[in-house]
Amino acid sequence: VVVDADVTLENFALEHIISQLDSSVGIVGGLVRPQIPRNFFEKIFFVWDDAWFLVRKDLHGGESVHNMYGSFFALSKAFYKHLHIPPESIAEDEFIYFEARRQHMQFVFAPTAVALFRLPATFREYVVQSSRHISTKSTVANYFSSDVLKGYLVPVRTKLKAIGVTFLRHPFLLL
Repeated sequence: VVVDADVTLENFALEHIISQLDSSVGIVGGLVRPQIPRNFFEKIFFVWDDAWFLVRKDLHGGESVHNMYGSFFALSKAFYKHLHIPPESIAEDEFIYFEARRQHMQFVFAPTAVALFRLPATFREYVVQSSRHISTKSTVANYFSSDVLKGYLVPVRTKLKAIGVTFLRHPFLLL
């Protein structure tokens, strides 16, 4: 089980994530959500994360690369024994996801295994945290093949539904 030092696990999160492991499952991803926002910037990022959560939850029942967060996940022993992460890998979480798929292991999303993280408090912090994701897709595609890029696709309908629901939940922060 991998848990970043800067996340807080909710009650029984470890039990919930570990209980999903079996012989066909290589990875179990927990539900990583932001803590309650403290300032205006965090509120804006919270709304964005809320919309993105709706997308992640609806896409393939949550079982997609978009729910593989490096801050909270579990690996099966069978998968871990054969896992090698190249030193040039930028986003180990996404690399691990596609490596499991390459080895015909399942990814399971465990929405009851909840980890909370602190949102960026300023725009500068947001840019720093987001910068690693810019080149991730191309790095992963270069290692595996461009076919993995299909794993990142999100249907427009799913995005529009998430935006609509988020607007209804947070109308003033989306205007």
